[in-house]
Amino acid sequence: RRQGSWRYVERVGVGATFLGLTLIVLMIGSRQTLPGWLRWFTLIAGVLGLASMAWFPFMPVLLWGLITGLWLATAGRCDVPAGEPQPASSL
Repeated sequence: RRQGSWRYVERVGVGATFLGLTLIVLMIGSRQTLPGWLRWFTLIAGVLGLASMAWFPFMPVLLWGLITGLWLATAGRCDVPAGEPQPASSL
């Protein structure tokens, strides 16, 4: 029979580690989409997510989700016209 701490690692550890990796990739790939302060906050939350098998990173990652959600809800939309459609290249 497994110990109680292993159940916690199975439930939370793997998912939170993947969340941390996802946040780090989001920070790297969102140079023109997110403002600088949110990108840095995303990087910090991603690094904490990698260490989330310990209990303490839970609250900063939750705070990241709340702040990012509020920013997305209140940020104005930027209507940038799409470029002219290009025909597919033939092989």
